[in-house]
Amino acid sequence: YLFRMWTDASSIIDYLVYAKHYVAECEERHGLDRVEELKRDQSKGYATLPLEKIQFERATIQFWHGDLEAALANFKKVTATPAELDLNTGVLSYMRQGQIYDLTNRHALAIPHYEAAIKFAPQAEAAKESRRYISAPYRKP
Repeated sequence: YLFRMWTDASSIIDYLVYAKHYVAECEERHGLDRVEELKRDQSKGYATLPLEKIQFERATIQFWHGDLEAALANFKKVTATPAELDLNTGVLSYMRQGQIYDLTNRHALAIPHYEAAIKFAPQAEAAKESRRYISAPYRKP
């Protein structure tokens, strides 16, 4: 019975989803706070880590866990200094802000963020995705 239960594809997928969420929750609770502490202390290997990267990871975890207002606040911190961002972090941060506005039924506020994503990295996949959301609001799968 146990062998069939754990080797059944639907059980394996459920377990992987559970594991992914568990790891993300642990990272949110403990991992990123420790990384911020190491950055503040200028610990070896962390001194040059951009604060925006830490904020981006925190916002991404919050987004996928449905803590949309906290995610929005952190993505705004990330995009406050766009010149400091790498292309991936920047384009995704702008797109996620737009998605949060769409998920909270504020599409008019989402559009400028999608446009910012497109302007930030026009060839990026997230920019291409953002183009679609301008006319058809994002909905979580």
